[in-house]
Amino acid sequence: YWQTNMNNVKANKSAHRESVRDL
Repeated sequence: YWQTNMNNVKANKSAHRESVRDL
């Protein structure tokens, strides 16, 4: 689960800042 989020966060970080919420 964490690994999937980490990858999504990196990808979303460039597209959306909401990814920061996951961190």
